Amino acid sequence: MRLENEELHYRAKFDVYPYATQNPAFEKLCQILWDWVRNKERRSRSELFEALTGADGKGAFVSGAFALPRGYDGGMGANETCLRTEAVTSGNRRLWAMEYDEQDQKLWFRRWHTSVGLCSGEGGETRVNVRISYYAKPGYIGKPGFVPFANVPKFVREMIDLRPYQCCVGETVLERCETYLTGDDFGRAFADSLTSSQRELPLILMCTDESGATPVWDAEEFAKKLAGMANVYVADWRDPELKDSLFSLFVRGEASFNYRCGPGTLRIYRPGVDLSDANSWRDNSPFFPKARIDEACGGDESRPEKFIEIIAKSLGRAISSDADDVVGIPDIERAKTLENARKLGEQYRELKSRSVITTSAGQAPGEDEDFSSLKVELVEWQSIADVYSASYDEEVSRAEELRRKCSDLSNKASSLSYRLQEANARVDGLQEKNASLALSASVISSLEHIPTCLADELQLAERLWPSRIAVLPEAYASARGYPADLDEAWRMLSAMANTLWNLHFSEESVDISGEFYLRTKFKHALSESGFTKTNGGLMRLRKRTFMGREIDISPHVKGKSGPRDEVFRIYYCPDAETKLLVIGHAGPHLPTSRTSKL
Repeated sequence: MRLENEELHYRAKFDVYPYATQNPAFEKLCQILWDWVRNKERRSRSELFEALTGADGKGAFVSGAFALPRGYDGGMGANETCLRTEAVTSGNRRLWAMEYDEQDQKLWFRRWHTSVGLCSGEGGETRVNVRISYYAKPGYIGKPGFVPFANVPKFVREMIDLRPYQCCVGETVLERCETYLTGDDFGRAFADSLTSSQRELPLILMCTDESGATPVWDAEEFAKKLAGMANVYVADWRDPELKDSLFSLFVRGEASFNYRCGPGTLRIYRPGVDLSDANSWRDNSPFFPKARIDEACGGDESRPEKFIEIIAKSLGRAISSDADDVVGIPDIERAKTLENARKLGEQYRELKSRSVITTSAGQAPGEDEDFSSLKVELVEWQSIADVYSASYDEEVSRAEELRRKCSDLSNKASSLSYRLQEANARVDGLQEKNASLALSASVISSLEHIPTCLADELQLAERLWPSRIAVLPEAYASARGYPADLDEAWRMLSAMANTLWNLHFSEESVDISGEFYLRTKFKHALSESGFTKTNGGLMRLRKRTFMGREIDISPHVKGKSGPRDEVFRIYYCPDAETKLLVIGHAGPHLPTSRTSKL
């Protein structure tokens, strides 16, 4: 029995090839699964443990003849620990499946269901399908309880770590941990696989920031949690040769630039990425700047489990089953039915052939006259059998076609589910945009007079873009009395709200200052010069307090107007927690190591 409230926890599909051996991995994979179930049941010394370790337990498990409790069909909804294995040989292919249903260790109403399928291939490889889910008991009424964090089962790790063998998804070798790229191996280890049209495995690239910190707190733990579902690569942004390789792959001004991965950013490249297509990057290569990752972690970057959970479940939903894949007991039963039908068809054709030969021999002299009537009756039975056989073959063909359609519909449903999530996200963005436009219209309609000073413009900007700009009292104080070019000042504020905010929080910009200048023609700096940064007194002038926290307003947008020694500047802090550009000074250039000496 399958349940409607089943939730996918882990999904993987990969092939295990003989690498330093000539022997297929089929038997070793069964051994790993037997050890895994036995060790789980060892702690409780359950009836299942005794059955697995009994005289015929391992043999029955491996041969596909194990069921406990007796009559267990591999479904869900039981109240006890259940295990069943099934196997069949179809042609030259060996098929095997295991279904294991167990109680959650903490929540009495939650159960876990593990389905594993093995299928031998013509090249000596073994296709492995793993599906792990959890569900609430049908009679339970209440809160669903905490959502378990993503985790890779121990037996999958052991399969990937089988030394004489190599695990692959399509043509891509599954990596056991994260891969740190260098300028020398960037093309071979990452770029060639990324651009391959035959790739079936998602690739995840994360670039460090300028200090060498990865966007995810622990890159090693992140890669371990996604083993079997994706390969994880790390690029150190401080490596100039590696940075040049990234710029050569993702070229500014070309379609490939939309697929770039900037500093402090994580990007997922799904199969089918085409760097020459400037429009499909939203569907095929979603990206996550560090601010979005920290937001998904609930603001605690040292606890990345929530973000890993989002990625793991998204990758798991995208894995589909091929027509010949074995994922669970129903696939073995279907294969058994088809194999029995094939054998019966062969037997029938053989009997029919022998019958035709016997009939064509004719009636020997002296045989009973009733033989002719028996011969007529035999022909009639053969005719009836032909009809039933043709009907059966037609039904088998129809069932196979329905199964293929069901598989296609399942894959389409998975794809549509993902696209629906993307569409919902876009709807949320449009709703937010509409709300912002409505607010802007309200602010403009209530405007009593055109701003006549810089402080008025700051106030209007804060009212027009409250979700993007915040102005501190120190900024209003610095603006009062400053002879600003109001047209230039307003264009700078508008560029900050509509362009600079996106570069900081929405887009994955490799060069914020460069991109900002290209789009707005306003110069921009993320920090001060080295001599200014080493001067504690000068840097204290760039500190402000926002929502009880000390912030640094060293980043600034450069104007051209104002007195010669007091050129107009807007200093701000891109606050990751609130996703606001917090303006802390608007007026003359703050003192630097050069101007303070003058």
